[in-house]
Amino acid sequence: GNQPPITNTSADSNNGGEPKIDQRTFPEHLMDIIEEETRDGYGILEWAAGGESFVIRDKLKLETEVLPRYFNAKCKYMSFFRKLYRWGFRQL
Repeated sequence: GNQPPITNTSADSNNGGEPKIDQRTFPEHLMDIIEEETRDGYGILEWAAGGESFVIRDKLKLETEVLPRYFNAKCKYMSFFRKLYRWGFRQL
């Protein structure tokens, strides 16, 4: 189903400090996050071999370091996990 846009509440000098609205769907946003995290080499969240799935290597660091960079600072692992399931992602 259609999800509401993800809101980035960081102030932007180009729009007078108004929150920026991210028009990407959750899966599009997730792909960008995985791409950035894989490229940066932290090993917390990364593409699996073949690039058709991803691996969460450290749940605690995902919740305390990765999720706050991309979502609400209070985003918890279980909330993220539930959103994955709502979008049809499944654990292998």
